[in-house]
Amino acid sequence: MFDGLDQVPWRELTYALSGEADLPLLFRTLLEAEAAAEAADELLNEFYHQGGSICSAAVEALPFLMEAAESTRVTCRGDLLEIVGRLAWTAREVAPFRVAGGWAEAWEAAVPRLIALLDDEDPHLRRASASVLEQAVTHADVVVSALRDRWHAQDRSTRLDQILIIGSLAGSLTAVTLPETLIWLRDLTSAPDEQLRFAATLAPRKAMPGRAPSIEPIMTALSGDLSAWSGSEHFYGPSAWTVRWAIDGLSGDVDAQEQLCLALLAHPEAERRQGAIHAAGNVLSVSRRPRRLLPALRDHAADPDVETRTFSLHLLAAHARPGGQDADLFADHLNDEAQAPRSPLVADVAVWGLAWSGDDRCLPGLAERIDGRRSLLAAHW
Repeated sequence: MFDGLDQVPWRELTYALSGEADLPLLFRTLLEAEAAAEAADELLNEFYHQGGSICSAAVEALPFLMEAAESTRVTCRGDLLEIVGRLAWTAREVAPFRVAGGWAEAWEAAVPRLIALLDDEDPHLRRASASVLEQAVTHADVVVSALRDRWHAQDRSTRLDQILIIGSLAGSLTAVTLPETLIWLRDLTSAPDEQLRFAATLAPRKAMPGRAPSIEPIMTALSGDLSAWSGSEHFYGPSAWTVRWAIDGLSGDVDAQEQLCLALLAHPEAERRQGAIHAAGNVLSVSRRPRRLLPALRDHAADPDVETRTFSLHLLAAHARPGGQDADLFADHLNDEAQAPRSPLVADVAVWGLAWSGDDRCLPGLAERIDGRRSLLAAHW
Protein backbone atom coordinates (compact mmCIF):
# COMPACT_ATOMS: atom_id res chain seq x y z
CA MET A 1 0.00 0.00 0.00
CA PHE A 2 1.10 3.60 -0.70
CA ASP A 3 3.49 2.57 -3.46
CA GLY A 4 5.63 5.53 -4.49
CA LEU A 5 4.96 7.47 -1.28
CA ASP A 6 8.66 7.73 -0.43
CA GLN A 7 9.59 8.86 -3.94
CA VAL A 8 7.59 12.10 -3.68
CA PRO A 9 9.89 15.07 -2.91
CA TRP A 10 7.71 16.23 -0.01
CA ARG A 11 10.28 18.73 1.33
CA GLU A 12 10.30 20.60 -1.97
CA LEU A 13 6.54 21.14 -2.08
CA THR A 14 4.32 23.91 -0.75
CA TYR A 15 1.86 23.42 2.11
CA ALA A 16 -1.18 25.05 3.64
CA LEU A 17 0.52 25.01 7.06
CA SER A 18 4.13 24.36 8.03
CA GLY A 19 5.27 21.53 5.77
CA GLU A 20 7.36 20.22 8.65
CA ALA A 21 5.37 17.04 9.20
CA ASP A 22 6.70 13.65 8.10
CA LEU A 23 4.11 12.96 5.38
CA PRO A 24 5.06 9.32 4.65
CA LEU A 25 4.83 8.57 8.37
CA LEU A 26 1.44 10.26 8.66
CA PHE A 27 0.03 8.28 5.75
CA ARG A 28 1.28 5.00 7.20
CA THR A 29 -0.12 5.95 10.62
CA LEU A 30 -3.56 5.88 9.00
CA LEU A 31 -3.24 2.08 9.17
CA GLU A 32 -3.00 2.20 12.97
CA ALA A 33 -6.53 2.25 14.39
CA GLU A 34 -5.77 4.19 17.58
CA ALA A 35 -3.70 6.89 15.88
CA ALA A 36 -5.46 7.17 12.52
CA ALA A 37 -7.87 10.00 13.39
CA GLU A 38 -5.08 12.21 14.73
CA ALA A 39 -3.00 11.53 11.62
CA ALA A 40 -5.97 12.51 9.42
CA ASP A 41 -6.29 15.79 11.35
CA GLU A 42 -2.62 16.56 10.72
CA LEU A 43 -3.03 15.78 7.03
CA LEU A 44 -6.02 18.13 6.89
CA ASN A 45 -3.93 20.93 8.39
CA GLU A 46 -0.98 20.38 6.08
CA PHE A 47 -3.02 20.20 2.87
CA TYR A 48 -5.97 22.46 3.66
CA HIS A 49 -5.71 24.24 7.04
CA GLN A 50 -7.99 27.28 6.54
CA GLY A 51 -8.46 26.84 2.80
CA GLY A 52 -8.03 29.53 0.17
CA SER A 53 -5.64 27.69 -2.13
CA ILE A 54 -4.50 24.30 -3.39
CA CYS A 55 -0.88 23.70 -2.45
CA SER A 56 1.43 21.48 -4.48
CA ALA A 57 1.62 18.95 -1.64
CA ALA A 58 -2.16 18.46 -1.87
CA VAL A 59 -1.83 17.62 -5.56
CA GLU A 60 0.75 14.92 -4.83
CA ALA A 61 -1.22 13.67 -1.83
CA LEU A 62 -4.58 13.22 -3.56
CA PRO A 63 -3.89 9.71 -4.96
CA PHE A 64 -2.68 8.54 -1.55
CA LEU A 65 -5.72 10.07 0.20
CA MET A 66 -7.93 8.17 -2.23
CA GLU A 67 -6.00 4.93 -1.70
CA ALA A 68 -6.42 5.24 2.06
CA ALA A 69 -10.14 6.05 1.71
CA GLU A 70 -10.59 2.90 -0.37
CA SER A 71 -8.92 0.64 2.18
CA THR A 72 -10.99 -1.13 4.82
CA ARG A 73 -7.82 -1.26 6.91
CA VAL A 74 -8.23 2.48 7.58
CA THR A 75 -10.69 3.40 10.33
CA CYS A 76 -11.07 7.09 9.44
CA ARG A 77 -11.98 6.80 5.78
CA GLY A 78 -14.75 9.40 6.05
CA ASP A 79 -12.28 11.93 7.48
CA LEU A 80 -10.01 11.43 4.47
CA LEU A 81 -12.90 11.96 2.07
CA GLU A 82 -13.68 15.16 3.94
CA ILE A 83 -10.16 16.38 3.12
CA VAL A 84 -10.68 15.50 -0.54
CA GLY A 85 -14.04 17.26 -0.53
CA ARG A 86 -12.66 20.44 1.00
CA LEU A 87 -9.84 20.53 -1.52
CA ALA A 88 -12.20 19.91 -4.45
CA TRP A 89 -14.53 22.68 -3.26
CA THR A 90 -11.60 25.08 -2.84
CA ALA A 91 -10.28 24.34 -6.33
CA ARG A 92 -13.68 25.32 -7.77
CA GLU A 93 -14.06 28.48 -5.72
CA VAL A 94 -10.67 30.20 -5.76
CA ALA A 95 -8.91 32.04 -8.57
CA PRO A 96 -6.95 29.73 -10.92
CA PHE A 97 -3.58 31.14 -9.85
CA ARG A 98 -4.26 29.81 -6.33
CA VAL A 99 -4.51 26.23 -7.59
CA ALA A 100 -1.21 24.39 -7.92
CA GLY A 101 -0.37 22.83 -11.26
CA GLY A 102 -1.46 19.26 -11.73
CA TRP A 103 -4.60 19.52 -9.59
CA ALA A 104 -7.01 19.18 -12.52
CA GLU A 105 -5.33 15.96 -13.64
CA ALA A 106 -5.22 14.54 -10.10
CA TRP A 107 -8.90 15.37 -9.56
CA GLU A 108 -9.81 13.85 -12.93
CA ALA A 109 -8.19 10.59 -11.83
CA ALA A 110 -9.96 10.70 -8.44
CA VAL A 111 -13.53 11.02 -9.79
CA PRO A 112 -13.87 7.39 -11.03
CA ARG A 113 -12.49 6.16 -7.72
CA LEU A 114 -15.07 8.23 -5.85
CA ILE A 115 -17.84 6.80 -8.04
CA ALA A 116 -16.60 3.29 -7.20
CA LEU A 117 -16.94 4.12 -3.49
CA LEU A 118 -20.67 4.64 -4.05
CA ASP A 119 -20.82 0.83 -3.88
CA ASP A 120 -18.97 0.56 -0.56
CA GLU A 121 -20.59 -1.61 2.11
CA ASP A 122 -20.49 1.26 4.63
CA PRO A 123 -23.46 3.62 4.10
CA HIS A 124 -21.54 6.44 5.81
CA LEU A 125 -18.78 6.11 3.24
CA ARG A 126 -21.30 5.99 0.40
CA ARG A 127 -22.76 9.27 1.63
CA ALA A 128 -19.32 10.79 2.09
CA SER A 129 -18.20 9.89 -1.43
CA ALA A 130 -21.43 11.23 -2.90
CA SER A 131 -20.88 14.46 -1.00
CA VAL A 132 -17.41 14.86 -2.52
CA LEU A 133 -18.78 14.10 -5.98
CA GLU A 134 -21.00 17.18 -5.69
CA GLN A 135 -17.85 19.09 -6.68
CA ALA A 136 -17.42 17.07 -9.90
CA VAL A 137 -19.42 19.55 -11.99
CA THR A 138 -17.54 18.78 -15.20
CA HIS A 139 -18.59 15.14 -14.78
CA ALA A 140 -22.16 15.97 -13.75
CA ASP A 141 -23.84 13.64 -16.27
CA VAL A 142 -21.75 10.65 -15.20
CA VAL A 143 -22.12 11.38 -11.48
CA VAL A 144 -25.88 11.91 -11.60
CA SER A 145 -26.34 8.71 -13.62
CA ALA A 146 -24.20 6.80 -11.11
CA LEU A 147 -26.24 8.12 -8.17
CA ARG A 148 -29.56 7.33 -9.81
CA ASP A 149 -28.38 3.84 -10.82
CA ARG A 150 -27.71 3.08 -7.14
CA TRP A 151 -30.88 4.70 -5.78
CA HIS A 152 -32.75 1.51 -4.86
CA ALA A 153 -29.79 0.09 -2.93
CA GLN A 154 -29.55 3.07 -0.56
CA ASP A 155 -30.93 3.67 2.91
CA ARG A 156 -33.16 6.65 3.68
CA SER A 157 -30.43 9.07 4.82
CA THR A 158 -28.29 8.28 1.78
CA ARG A 159 -31.26 8.88 -0.51
CA LEU A 160 -31.89 12.28 1.06
CA ASP A 161 -28.27 13.26 0.45
CA GLN A 162 -28.34 11.97 -3.10
CA ILE A 163 -31.44 14.01 -3.95
CA LEU A 164 -29.77 17.21 -2.78
CA ILE A 165 -26.51 16.39 -4.58
CA ILE A 166 -28.34 15.60 -7.82
CA GLY A 167 -30.20 18.87 -7.49
CA SER A 168 -26.94 20.73 -6.93
CA LEU A 169 -25.40 19.15 -10.04
CA ALA A 170 -28.51 19.65 -12.18
CA GLY A 171 -27.37 23.09 -13.27
CA SER A 172 -24.25 21.51 -14.80
CA LEU A 173 -26.03 18.72 -16.67
CA THR A 174 -26.10 18.57 -20.44
CA ALA A 175 -29.31 18.65 -22.46
CA VAL A 176 -29.02 14.86 -22.74
CA THR A 177 -29.43 14.27 -19.00
CA LEU A 178 -31.12 17.38 -17.57
CA PRO A 179 -34.74 16.76 -18.70
CA GLU A 180 -34.95 13.21 -17.38
CA THR A 181 -33.29 14.28 -14.13
CA LEU A 182 -35.78 17.09 -13.55
CA ILE A 183 -38.64 14.68 -14.29
CA TRP A 184 -37.16 12.21 -11.79
CA LEU A 185 -36.97 14.93 -9.12
CA ARG A 186 -40.51 16.06 -9.94
CA ASP A 187 -41.81 12.53 -9.49
CA LEU A 188 -40.15 12.32 -6.08
CA THR A 189 -42.19 15.31 -4.89
CA SER A 190 -45.11 12.86 -4.84
CA ALA A 191 -43.26 10.19 -2.83
CA PRO A 192 -45.03 8.85 0.29
CA ASP A 193 -42.01 9.78 2.46
CA GLU A 194 -42.44 13.42 3.56
CA GLN A 195 -38.69 13.96 3.95
CA LEU A 196 -38.00 12.70 0.41
CA ARG A 197 -40.71 15.07 -0.87
CA PHE A 198 -39.04 17.88 1.05
CA ALA A 199 -35.59 17.17 -0.40
CA ALA A 200 -36.97 16.81 -3.92
CA THR A 201 -38.81 20.13 -3.59
CA LEU A 202 -35.63 21.95 -2.59
CA ALA A 203 -33.28 20.15 -5.00
CA PRO A 204 -34.04 21.83 -8.38
CA ARG A 205 -33.47 25.41 -7.18
CA LYS A 206 -29.97 25.69 -8.68
CA ALA A 207 -31.11 24.40 -12.05
CA MET A 208 -34.31 26.48 -12.03
CA PRO A 209 -33.59 29.47 -9.74
CA GLY A 210 -36.65 31.44 -10.84
CA ARG A 211 -39.13 28.65 -10.10
CA ALA A 212 -41.12 29.13 -6.90
CA PRO A 213 -41.15 25.92 -4.84
CA SER A 214 -44.27 24.37 -3.39
CA ILE A 215 -44.48 25.37 0.28
CA GLU A 216 -46.65 22.50 1.51
CA PRO A 217 -44.04 19.67 1.37
CA ILE A 218 -41.42 21.92 2.98
CA MET A 219 -43.75 22.97 5.79
CA THR A 220 -44.94 19.40 6.38
CA ALA A 221 -41.40 18.03 6.57
CA LEU A 222 -40.06 20.78 8.82
CA SER A 223 -43.02 20.29 11.15
CA GLY A 224 -42.60 16.51 11.22
CA ASP A 225 -39.98 13.92 12.16
CA LEU A 226 -36.54 15.18 11.09
CA SER A 227 -34.55 12.25 12.48
CA ALA A 228 -33.75 10.92 8.99
CA TRP A 229 -31.36 13.84 8.52
CA SER A 230 -29.26 12.82 11.51
CA GLY A 231 -27.16 10.53 9.28
CA SER A 232 -26.74 13.05 6.49
CA GLU A 233 -23.31 14.01 5.17
CA HIS A 234 -24.80 16.83 3.12
CA PHE A 235 -26.47 18.50 6.07
CA TYR A 236 -26.64 17.63 9.74
CA GLY A 237 -27.53 19.25 13.03
CA PRO A 238 -30.39 19.70 15.50
CA SER A 239 -33.86 20.52 14.24
CA ALA A 240 -33.28 24.26 14.75
CA TRP A 241 -30.43 24.12 12.24
CA THR A 242 -32.52 22.11 9.77
CA VAL A 243 -35.33 24.67 9.92
CA ARG A 244 -32.94 27.56 9.46
CA TRP A 245 -31.02 25.82 6.65
CA ALA A 246 -34.21 25.07 4.72
CA ILE A 247 -35.68 28.56 5.05
CA ASP A 248 -32.35 30.29 4.31
CA GLY A 249 -32.07 28.07 1.21
CA LEU A 250 -35.13 29.79 -0.25
CA SER A 251 -33.32 33.13 -0.43
CA GLY A 252 -34.88 35.34 -3.07
CA ASP A 253 -38.39 34.04 -2.35
CA VAL A 254 -39.25 36.31 0.57
CA ASP A 255 -42.93 35.40 0.58
CA ALA A 256 -42.16 31.69 0.93
CA GLN A 257 -39.60 32.38 3.65
CA GLU A 258 -42.09 34.52 5.58
CA GLN A 259 -44.79 31.88 5.31
CA LEU A 260 -42.47 29.17 6.62
CA CYS A 261 -41.17 31.35 9.46
CA LEU A 262 -44.73 32.09 10.60
CA ALA A 263 -45.70 28.43 10.47
CA LEU A 264 -42.64 27.20 12.37
CA LEU A 265 -42.89 29.94 14.99
CA ALA A 266 -46.20 28.31 15.93
CA HIS A 267 -44.59 24.87 16.36
CA PRO A 268 -44.88 23.36 19.87
CA GLU A 269 -41.20 22.30 19.90
CA ALA A 270 -38.84 25.03 21.13
CA GLU A 271 -36.02 24.02 18.76
CA ARG A 272 -38.22 24.53 15.69
CA ARG A 273 -39.21 27.98 16.97
CA GLN A 274 -35.54 28.79 17.52
CA GLY A 275 -34.72 27.89 13.93
CA ALA A 276 -37.66 29.93 12.67
CA ILE A 277 -36.80 33.02 14.69
CA HIS A 278 -33.19 33.02 13.44
CA ALA A 279 -34.38 32.49 9.87
CA ALA A 280 -36.78 35.40 10.37
CA GLY A 281 -33.83 37.55 11.34
CA ASN A 282 -32.09 36.71 8.08
CA VAL A 283 -35.25 37.51 6.10
CA LEU A 284 -35.74 40.85 7.84
CA SER A 285 -32.09 41.76 7.28
CA VAL A 286 -32.57 41.77 3.49
CA SER A 287 -36.18 42.87 3.01
CA ARG A 288 -38.84 45.04 4.64
CA ARG A 289 -41.59 43.25 2.74
CA PRO A 290 -42.43 40.52 5.28
CA ARG A 291 -44.45 42.82 7.56
CA ARG A 292 -46.43 39.92 9.02
CA LEU A 293 -43.31 38.82 10.87
CA LEU A 294 -43.29 41.80 13.22
CA PRO A 295 -46.64 40.95 14.89
CA ALA A 296 -45.42 37.36 15.25
CA LEU A 297 -42.25 38.62 16.94
CA ARG A 298 -44.38 40.58 19.41
CA ASP A 299 -46.28 37.41 20.24
CA HIS A 300 -43.04 35.51 20.85
CA ALA A 301 -41.47 38.21 23.02
CA ALA A 302 -43.17 36.28 25.81
CA ASP A 303 -42.17 32.85 24.48
CA PRO A 304 -41.39 30.35 27.27
CA ASP A 305 -38.20 29.40 25.40
CA VAL A 306 -35.47 31.87 26.38
CA GLU A 307 -33.63 31.85 23.05
CA THR A 308 -36.81 32.47 21.05
CA ARG A 309 -37.86 35.21 23.47
CA THR A 310 -34.45 36.88 23.37
CA PHE A 311 -34.12 36.92 19.61
CA SER A 312 -37.73 38.09 19.13
CA LEU A 313 -36.97 41.09 21.33
CA HIS A 314 -33.66 41.59 19.56
CA LEU A 315 -35.34 41.81 16.15
CA LEU A 316 -38.01 44.15 17.47
CA ALA A 317 -35.29 46.33 19.00
CA ALA A 318 -33.51 46.40 15.64
CA HIS A 319 -36.73 47.84 14.14
CA ALA A 320 -37.41 50.23 17.02
CA ARG A 321 -37.76 53.95 16.33
CA PRO A 322 -38.45 56.89 18.68
CA GLY A 323 -42.10 56.80 19.63
CA GLY A 324 -42.47 53.25 18.32
CA GLN A 325 -45.19 50.90 19.49
CA ASP A 326 -43.00 48.38 21.30
CA ALA A 327 -41.69 50.48 24.18
CA ASP A 328 -44.11 48.97 26.72
CA LEU A 329 -43.21 45.48 25.53
CA PHE A 330 -39.49 46.20 26.11
CA ALA A 331 -40.26 47.68 29.52
CA ASP A 332 -42.06 44.49 30.54
CA HIS A 333 -38.72 42.64 30.21
CA LEU A 334 -36.43 45.03 32.10
CA ASN A 335 -36.23 42.55 34.99
CA ASP A 336 -36.01 39.40 32.86
CA GLU A 337 -32.66 37.94 33.90
CA ALA A 338 -32.96 34.80 31.78
CA GLN A 339 -30.09 34.08 29.39
CA ALA A 340 -29.80 31.59 26.54
CA PRO A 341 -26.37 30.11 25.69
CA ARG A 342 -24.12 32.52 23.76
CA SER A 343 -26.75 35.27 24.10
CA PRO A 344 -27.20 38.43 26.18
CA LEU A 345 -29.60 38.64 29.09
CA VAL A 346 -33.17 39.29 28.02
CA ALA A 347 -33.05 42.44 30.17
CA ASP A 348 -30.04 43.71 28.18
CA VAL A 349 -32.00 43.44 24.95
CA ALA A 350 -34.97 45.17 26.57
CA VAL A 351 -32.80 48.13 27.61
CA TRP A 352 -31.38 48.33 24.10
CA GLY A 353 -34.88 48.30 22.60
CA LEU A 354 -36.05 51.07 24.93
CA ALA A 355 -32.99 53.17 24.06
CA TRP A 356 -33.76 52.90 20.35
CA SER A 357 -37.39 53.72 21.12
CA GLY A 358 -36.28 56.97 22.77
CA ASP A 359 -38.00 55.92 26.00
CA ASP A 360 -36.69 57.32 29.30
CA ARG A 361 -37.32 53.99 31.02
CA CYS A 362 -34.04 52.80 29.51
CA LEU A 363 -31.99 55.30 31.55
CA PRO A 364 -31.53 53.39 34.84
CA GLY A 365 -30.49 50.27 32.97
CA LEU A 366 -28.12 52.20 30.73
CA ALA A 367 -26.56 53.92 33.73
CA GLU A 368 -25.96 50.57 35.46
CA ARG A 369 -24.20 49.26 32.40
CA ILE A 370 -22.19 52.38 31.66
CA ASP A 371 -20.80 52.77 35.19
CA GLY A 372 -19.88 49.10 35.36
CA ARG A 373 -22.46 47.94 37.88
CA ARG A 374 -23.61 45.57 35.14
CA SER A 375 -21.80 44.16 32.13
CA LEU A 376 -21.97 46.19 28.95
CA LEU A 377 -24.73 45.48 26.49
CA ALA A 378 -24.13 42.44 24.31
CA ALA A 379 -27.23 42.60 22.20
CA HIS A 380 -25.47 41.73 18.94
CA TRP A 381 -24.39 38.11 18.50
